[in-house]
This record gives sequence, C-alpha cells and structure tokens, in this order.
Amino acid sequence: MASISPEGKEKYQSWIQDACRNAVHILEDIKSCRPPIDHVCELLPRLQPRYYSISSSSKLHPTDVHWVT
Repeated sequence: MASISPEGKEKYQSWIQDACRNAVHILEDIKSCRPPIDHVCELLPRLQPRYYSISSSSKLHPTDVHWVT
C-alpha cells in the first residue's frame, strides 16, 4: 500500500479513500501500530481561530443572546 506500484495505489484507494478512513480509523484497525503521541498530534489539523462570540450584554438584551462579531 505504501508503494507507487499500481497494486499499492489500488489498495490505498480502496482501503483509505473509498472507505473514508482517517488517522484515527487506521490506528484503531492496526492494533500493532502505536506511534508516539507527538507524531499523532502532527497529523491533526490546526484549529482555526474563532472570530465570534455568543456573549452579549445583558443590559442591552436582558432576555436574549445575540451574536457578537
């Protein structure tokens, strides 16, 4: 599966892409694969910053929550 041969590409296509497997699914399926946690964290996407908050002034809107951007 890690090779560039047609068989490896086909196996990757069917086992990873067609089945929509991610890193967590692969680690669950291959019990003998136990990478260090820092290697796993490098695979995770970075969280994007949040540009909004659901907090609002209770003085302006005492009974409602308003989005603040």
